[in-house]
Amino acid sequence: MIHKFISYYKPHKKLFALDMLCAFLVAICDLFYPMITRNLINDYVPNRQLQLIFIWALVLLGIYLIKAGLNYFIQYYGHVVGVRMQADMRKEVFTHLQELPFSFFDE
Repeated sequence: MIHKFISYYKPHKKLFALDMLCAFLVAICDLFYPMITRNLINDYVPNRQLQLIFIWALVLLGIYLIKAGLNYFIQYYGHVVGVRMQADMRKEVFTHLQELPFSFFDE
């Protein structure tokens, strides 16, 4: 059953791989938030280095915007892959129904 389901991914493997890569990059972006925040709180805030605080705040904003773009890609193209797989499944079922003998439908 799982092997059959995985076979529907094969025609869309490039888009699926790109979608998974974006998900991986989002996870990497999520790792940077606590590391940068820790450095801000431990190093820059006590020393009142406002210029560095501002720079790192912009870095956090940039990471957030990158993450938002990646999440958009994941949502949109993940849906596209799902819809294409669903269309492939429907075509397969329709083809199978067309090949059945009339006696199948008489029962």
